[in-house]
Amino acid sequence: MLESLGDISSHFPEPDGYCHPDWLALYERMKESQDEEHWDNIWTKLAWRWLTKLHSNLGGSYQCFETQNFLLVVDASRMVALDIGKFAENALKKIGELLIPAAQGEGPPHVILAFSSEETYYDYISYFYGDGESPMSSGVYLSGEGYAHFAFPIQKYTSYRATIAHELTHACLSHLRLPLWLNEALAMRMEESMQVAFDSQINEEKIEKHFKFWNAETIQTFWSGESWKLVGDSNELSYSLATILWRKIEVDMEATREEIGTYIEYAKSEDASEGSLRNVFEMGLEDLVADFLGDGDWAPKPGVWKLDCATEE
Repeated sequence: MLESLGDISSHFPEPDGYCHPDWLALYERMKESQDEEHWDNIWTKLAWRWLTKLHSNLGGSYQCFETQNFLLVVDASRMVALDIGKFAENALKKIGELLIPAAQGEGPPHVILAFSSEETYYDYISYFYGDGESPMSSGVYLSGEGYAHFAFPIQKYTSYRATIAHELTHACLSHLRLPLWLNEALAMRMEESMQVAFDSQINEEKIEKHFKFWNAETIQTFWSGESWKLVGDSNELSYSLATILWRKIEVDMEATREEIGTYIEYAKSEDASEGSLRNVFEMGLEDLVADFLGDGDWAPKPGVWKLDCATEE
């Protein structure tokens, strides 16, 4: 079937020693030569060609294999490689159970790159960052370049499970325009449901930090997504507040699966999900925050936001 695309060898360049396909050019070739009903199949075959070249770039003991919904390039023992595939399938199933109909489960297989060292991991992902440097991380969901995929270093057995659960959630929700706080809250909730999350209980010291940090100005950086990028306690407290707010929706309000699905599906970054929350639960975001921090000017005000809301890390 790939023969119908013509000579596509030039669309698989290796600018930094790793294959980075020109997915836009490949997409145009595919549209010109194939009916839409065949696109997923062709995209999967193109992904295999990409990973075969990437496998050759990496060399060593890297191996390519597939599961029902994933294509993987892994440098690890057979036990670890199989665990990565099995856990990813279980996480995808759990996401579907908790977030359907909002989660997207159809389409070409997900791609996972599991590197044997942090050095190789950072060397690979640096291509996707404009300044040539990549932020410190235990794993990343790379949504650019046309075929979104996951990458992480294998630091020790099972250390990658939280990364898979977290980043796979982002991937399954990437077709939605979610505010960053909700996107991160759902990813952390999935870590918890897969029993791979760190202890997220807050103590008196953490609560005191919340009360000191959040005010009428800083809460707007939370709604816009800017607070995740600021130095100091802002990033940590943003993750914490997102988790707290989600628990109020899911647990305190005893939201049904249908209500959760509808709320997520219609949530918009433009208003931090305020409209969807009011339509489904007849309450505003300021009410959720006030239930934790007390009365205050907590409502989202998009007109004062400095940054557009993001939906990926």
